[in-house]
Amino acid sequence: LAPRDRLARPTSSCRSPALRPSSRHRRHPGPPVPRASGGAEEGVLDVLAGAAAARRPGGVVPGAGDEDVVLLEGVGTHLGMRSTWRLAFADNTDGAAALAFADEVALVPDGAPGASATPLEARSGFDPKLEQGEGAAWAEIMGGGVSKRECPGADGEHRSTLASWARTGQWLLPFARRRLNVKLLRLGVPLRVLVDEHSMAPEEVPPEAVEPLSPSRRAETRTKRGRRKKKATRRPRAFPWDGDKNKNEDDVDADEDASSSSSSFKTSCLPPPVPPGIPEGEGALVALAARGGKIGARAWLRRVGASALDDVASFRDAFFSEREPESESVSDASSAEKKFSRALEQTWWVLHRFELALPEGVETWVFDAYAVDDDAKVAHAKVAHQTLPGGDRCEFELTRTKRSVKQTSSAVTEDQNEPFDDTFDAPPEGYRGGFDARWPRVAFAKENLAEEEETNAQPLTVAAGRGDGGHVLLRPSVNGVPAPGWFAIDTSSCGNAIDPEYADALNMPAFGRLAVVGAAAASLAGAFRRADQIDVGACRVTSPLFMEQALAGAMRCPALGSDDSSPSGVPDASSSSGRLLGTLGTDFLQHCVLEIRAPKRVPGSPKPATFEILAHDPAAFAANTPARVAVAWQRVTWISGAPHVRARVFVADDSLSPEPPAERKRSPAEPRRSFSSKNPENPEDENDTDAFDGRLFRLALGAGGTGAIVAHRAAVEWRMIERTVGLQPGGVLSAAGEDRARFARVDEEVVTGRLARLEFRGASFDTVRALTHTNGDPPDLGFSPHVDGALCADLFRGCDVVLDLANDRVAVVQRER
Repeated sequence: LAPRDRLARPTSSCRSPALRPSSRHRRHPGPPVPRASGGAEEGVLDVLAGAAAARRPGGVVPGAGDEDVVLLEGVGTHLGMRSTWRLAFADNTDGAAALAFADEVALVPDGAPGASATPLEARSGFDPKLEQGEGAAWAEIMGGGVSKRECPGADGEHRSTLASWARTGQWLLPFARRRLNVKLLRLGVPLRVLVDEHSMAPEEVPPEAVEPLSPSRRAETRTKRGRRKKKATRRPRAFPWDGDKNKNEDDVDADEDASSSSSSFKTSCLPPPVPPGIPEGEGALVALAARGGKIGARAWLRRVGASALDDVASFRDAFFSEREPESESVSDASSAEKKFSRALEQTWWVLHRFELALPEGVETWVFDAYAVDDDAKVAHAKVAHQTLPGGDRCEFELTRTKRSVKQTSSAVTEDQNEPFDDTFDAPPEGYRGGFDARWPRVAFAKENLAEEEETNAQPLTVAAGRGDGGHVLLRPSVNGVPAPGWFAIDTSSCGNAIDPEYADALNMPAFGRLAVVGAAAASLAGAFRRADQIDVGACRVTSPLFMEQALAGAMRCPALGSDDSSPSGVPDASSSSGRLLGTLGTDFLQHCVLEIRAPKRVPGSPKPATFEILAHDPAAFAANTPARVAVAWQRVTWISGAPHVRARVFVADDSLSPEPPAERKRSPAEPRRSFSSKNPENPEDENDTDAFDGRLFRLALGAGGTGAIVAHRAAVEWRMIERTVGLQPGGVLSAAGEDRARFARVDEEVVTGRLARLEFRGASFDTVRALTHTNGDPPDLGFSPHVDGALCADLFRGCDVVLDLANDRVAVVQRER
């Protein structure tokens, strides 16, 4: 390393304006510490070289032609359940192949009711052969069994690769540095000071604290004199769903505090793991981000041996393993000992903490107990702790490390006669039930399929309606019983949600725990629930997985008609009150082609237009696709598991120059390598779903009340508020104790306006109501920094929307005006 006086200078205050920490982070109350000066940028290569040397203490890097794979396996705790995990990554290769990895986490049912119906697995990886050899990431969300490739160059890909490369140490490879921007922020400062002053993660608030206690819970936690009763503590059981026979009365409070769900079912959930502590000693702070990306990370490094759990002896054995003791003299051995001691104290660095800044929050990794395995010859942390933005905490404990040669298949490519390796090949896109026998196949009504194939008859129509904000609602059958309420289509969510009271009525087993980022960045937690089956029209999915959420008051829903087969959501005198019971995300929508028919009301008619939803079998629909739909297909781009489509935007007809307005130009935030045609010979081919240009929007049918939500960055770029004469929406509001209502603004930061036009390939919409946030996008929106906003459910009126997410395409077809 460079001399200390070149890298840091003493100051009278540890809070200089250039590196002032955020006000929401804790400040270190200790004495002034040295702060890195401009010379710190010169030392970033030394820090990276020291971290790379600690990763291979033996100092020998095999040739680039070798094709070795390092496999890490272990156990841990994930989403409130025991888990097993595997992480394989390439070693000793060159080019994009050096960055390949495959990650897998599987939850262990341990006899929890409903947990073993289908595999509870999550996968991700980086396939170096995709995107013409540039490589691309893919991911499979927990429990859904649906694999999708992330948009190249977008934040979803960078989130997966940065976190995995940090775990494997691949971010230190020379080829990885070509894809990363790395900067040294501070050096020569105690590690604890660096974490306290520069951590991006807010102080942890348990998800239970977000949901208020019921009156009965408040009464139980207070004594007769009004004093708060001290909760009993006990050692958590390894299997919480067993051993209730000998439970003491003092354990009631501890059990109730373990879950924030309003469900009366006992949840099988392990206590969250505790992250490793901060070791004493010197630290280094490094910032890194993918080149061309919009998200970044901070990495805190420490010295080897600073933690009491580090296996320093394994580093020493690896350091001396490449030397020949027979030919060494006493002086050479003494010199080697000095080099090893100098490396521990002054040269080697290992990763202690890694924080990834995401649109919905901060994902944090903490590593501890570093050791060098005799087989792999690469240093790894035996303990890794993960904290997700929603508040879930997971732990990964390494139990086995081995090195092997890449597996090869017998297939031969057309360009070469040598077999290609398939260790890191991305799985086929779509549902795993087509090639994995552990997943159930999706069934369709046989009589309906026969009619559709022989006479082109329409598939079964689903009872449907629209919510108060234009939300798309349907009425499925759960466990063979028609739902007594509505389920909303939520394309922004990967999984499905269900109201806990409704799940209890169906005797759905509860297990595990999942937390998501809700409104106002609050963390909302709920257990997993498993149903036997769900039927939407002719489509039947067995063993669907839900997350419980309190949805009863989420929106106003239309009343249920007296005739269950009626597709209309129009209330009548015989209707019962409708309520929201659940949501269906993209995991379910992958199994069928959903056609939403949303005509406008006929002028002068006292009745609203009939709203219909039809569920098609994807194979039958592909064979008999209507011509009006075939010419309107548009490509779906997947970013962080959410579908995104393109639309042409016209903010206002106010252009006085031949130059196109800002919204008609290519977005400056466009993901790199994301806009490529599948038909390069004829990019304007009408059948090419990639040929349609426009701005990238998230398809958010789960949001209503407006036609579109424009991201803050795009609103500033387009000057949307000035050009649309934006207004702050308001409504008639009243508070407790007030005698009269008043007109008040919804939010000081929310501004709404009217976009002149939004165009799709098969439809266009005029005077679209759109809103934006003047002080930045809220975290609960979870906007990718590469997109310009979201298209909401209220936009799609007077059109037909066909969702074929299994084939990555969407069609918006205009109805006759």
